[in-house]
Amino acid sequence: MEQTSLQKIFRIIAKVFAFVFVSIFILGLLLFIYVKFFFGVGNVYYRSPSLKLKKKFYELRLHLERYFVRNGDYPSEEQGILALIEKPIVGEIPKNYKPIIKTKASIIDPWGTLYILRFNEDGEPEIWTLGKDKKTGGPGKAKDFNIGDFNSYPKTFKSVYD
Repeated sequence: MEQTSLQKIFRIIAKVFAFVFVSIFILGLLLFIYVKFFFGVGNVYYRSPSLKLKKKFYELRLHLERYFVRNGDYPSEEQGILALIEKPIVGEIPKNYKPIIKTKASIIDPWGTLYILRFNEDGEPEIWTLGKDKKTGGPGKAKDFNIGDFNSYPKTFKSVYD
């Protein structure tokens, strides 16, 4: 059975439409994966308090390293994390002090208090939070913990994203 020229034209058009449809589907799938990967992963930080703290730890740790490079030493425990924003008034004050961070909001924990700077036995800085109760000690979310030690986070503070 021989095809007419009209049938041949329809068959070619059908193949072109199928090709275009498959191409659009693949491009849409790739676009979805791209958006989900680059924009979806970042939003996890806003859904998980513990991931927010981990992100904050890395940011503050980087700022402390910049302070160290600029001034030759970390701020003391007395000067605290506030030394990243304001010129210290106690302890050894750097000669050419310049703030590392512009806003105080960067050094405030999720409960509205300043993070606490402490040093471990090796002299490495640790960043602590007093927890929900804003006091030393306490159980659960109220417990003090080092935000750099991800295993020390209170169990009630962890989420499915950890």
